[in-house]
Amino acid sequence: MPAYARGLLDRLVAIGAISDAAEREAQTAALWTALRDAGRIPFAHADTAVFLHRGAASSVAVAGDHTGWSPAALTRQGASTLWARVVSLPE
Repeated sequence: MPAYARGLLDRLVAIGAISDAAEREAQTAALWTALRDAGRIPFAHADTAVFLHRGAASSVAVAGDHTGWSPAALTRQGASTLWARVVSLPE
């Protein structure tokens, strides 16, 4: 996995591990706003994309050409409302 994607996933895991719910939500909001404002949702570079979702859900999936239109699950990041899936795409 490319370093930039690993860095984002490490940050998502760290946010998910914050025990204080208010602090976890504040960190979630700050990251989400930064990514949204930078046009980085999905977070993509070269042949790798990190599909992201923010919100309360029991499951989240993405489907497209890269999955043969079969839903592919995103993983909830700890106790946060952040979900992610890393996908390698053909160039």
